[in-house]
Amino acid sequence: MFYFILGISSVNAQESNGEIHTSLNLTIPNDDAYINTMIWIAENFNDSNDAIKLKDKEAGIIVVKASINDNKFSTSFTMTFRFKSNECSLDFKDWKETQYDYSYGDTSNCYTKACRKNIKKWMLQVDQLVSGLLTEISNAMNQ
Repeated sequence: MFYFILGISSVNAQESNGEIHTSLNLTIPNDDAYINTMIWIAENFNDSNDAIKLKDKEAGIIVVKASINDNKFSTSFTMTFRFKSNECSLDFKDWKETQYDYSYGDTSNCYTKACRKNIKKWMLQVDQLVSGLLTEISNAMNQ
């Protein structure tokens, strides 16, 4: 399991159907950013070999299925990195809160006021998590 301390920063990302899409500018060649990203994954996931579902350096693609735990929520999601033209597009999707079975952007299974309040807290936490991840990943990529 990957444990992450939340950081808050502004994110220029588009959201649709529980998916978050953004692009990070690269200040170094794509190959170097790819390697730096693989190092970041290895250093931040307890079992990075299990977390990485696809890696293709020639195509510039890395797909990671991640799980993050904090005091209240356990969250799983998928990150897809695509390296092209001094830019990395990064997609986050398949957000799932594993204890309460929430899905990001979907409150249809919340019938009580307490459930709706709890899922809103979790979705806010996901937004903060993405902000922190983007900052950390961008810094790691461009070293």
